[in-house]
Amino acid sequence: SWTLKFAPNHTAFTASALDGRQTSGTLSSTSLGNTVKELDEEPDGIVGRLLGSGPWAWSGVSPLGFLAGGRLYTPWAEGTWGVHPHSTGAIFANFLGEEHKVHFGECWTFTSTRKRDGDKATGGALIGPEPVECPELLTAY
Repeated sequence: SWTLKFAPNHTAFTASALDGRQTSGTLSSTSLGNTVKELDEEPDGIVGRLLGSGPWAWSGVSPLGFLAGGRLYTPWAEGTWGVHPHSTGAIFANFLGEEHKVHFGECWTFTSTRKRDGDKATGGALIGPEPVECPELLTAY
């Protein structure tokens, strides 16, 4: 299991595993590519909701993170993401040379379709259960 934390500006992250492994990264202005304009144009749409959210899992593998500038962090390789140009309410997620169309559903879930062969995958945000109040911890001593 991994914990993915984003810096307030959404351009840097730290991923920590339960066994102590850790990785971090930052985005440089020269590596942001052409997706920056797309992302900046829709701050209140799907991009605004995804940016810095998560962590996410793709087919049960995590962490997956939607970073600023169209940068996609996956356990397999760095990629890109943004508003899908031909599908309302969807994003593209491209990594390892593969293009995916991603549609989001209820309860922070998604379904992706790989362009090359139509292969489908599912995923979702790794959001834990609501905190539980423990009365014994709330009692003043």
